[in-house]
Amino acid sequence: MRRSLIIEPVELARIAQEACLDKKGTDIRLLDVTGLTIVADYFVICTVASAPQARAVGEHVREMIRQRAERKPLGVEGMEEGWWVLLDFGDILVHVFQEEARKYYALDETWADAQAV
Repeated sequence: MRRSLIIEPVELARIAQEACLDKKGTDIRLLDVTGLTIVADYFVICTVASAPQARAVGEHVREMIRQRAERKPLGVEGMEEGWWVLLDFGDILVHVFQEEARKYYALDETWADAQAV
């Protein structure tokens, strides 16, 4: 079995950020949550216009990280509904929100103490 490439969490987050941009995600934020939570080191948050776009962004993030870092997500939630897609890569979490979901969950405000990268 082949091992994953050793890639720093911030670089993994940048791959995810780039993948969101590739699929026209907007208001993309990369937050360093190290020391603020034990859940992850980085959050990547982006907004999309529709459920199909949320699924496309989620799939593209998954594929780009698989290709460039040889990693698969530990978990994926919300891909069917497409209102909020969550990809968990252990040290990074990728949140793909439709606009109303982003406002509702308000992660930007919840993690206001996080350093933007």
